[in-house]
Amino acid sequence: MFHLPADFYASTNDFLYEIERNSFKNETILIKGARDFHFERISNALQQQAHRTVLEVDLTALVHNLNYYRSLLQPNTKLTVMVKAFSYGSGSVEVARLLQYHRVDYLAVAIADEGVELRNAGITTPIIVMNPELHSFQVMIEYGLEPEIYGLDILQNFEKALKKAGVENYPVHIKLDTGMHRMGFMQHDLDELIRTIAPNKHFHIRSLFSHLAGADETVHDNFTLQQIELFEKWCKKISSNFSYAIDRHILNSA
Repeated sequence: MFHLPADFYASTNDFLYEIERNSFKNETILIKGARDFHFERISNALQQQAHRTVLEVDLTALVHNLNYYRSLLQPNTKLTVMVKAFSYGSGSVEVARLLQYHRVDYLAVAIADEGVELRNAGITTPIIVMNPELHSFQVMIEYGLEPEIYGLDILQNFEKALKKAGVENYPVHIKLDTGMHRMGFMQHDLDELIRTIAPNKHFHIRSLFSHLAGADETVHDNFTLQQIELFEKWCKKISSNFSYAIDRHILNSA
């Protein structure tokens, strides 16, 4: 197919034995093949590793920070901690275990796979999935992961998954777009949201929440207050259709 020089080796071991590593410099190399060939040994052999980097995470400092923020809250205020993206590089399982030991109310991850990893590591604390994907619904239900619901399409598709699994009263978290405009139900969606979810036996709303767009900048204080006012108004409208209490949370997006 390609009229280029080619060499062939009977096995990965033969390749590693005969290849001259110094013959590859500043090259882009595609390594592809079945797992049985263990081609990761080739990539490891060809990578230049001039140094080793070690990240030390002070878990005592993490607990100190957790307790500090808890001291600023009312005793009945719940606490959700983000552990997405490998706990921002700090070790998802290790950090989650520590947070579970200190009884945080919720953990939150970006995608279902991160939540599955925590469940497989023995984490039983409730976990919110902030970016649930259609193909992950079955896995989320299987592992008891609670999705962020940010639109009518995802609400309807998740309902189909719950019906298929024969599950009722499944916990979900409804995101409201009060001004950040990064996913969430808008004001014109609220009536349809209520009509869809209020009489529905498959859902149990655990929380209503929203993102503040610029609460860390005083220049945006007026807009922040407008967001909070909208949030309180919309939460009241939604909650009035349910006989149970629904948690609410609105904070700045880092």
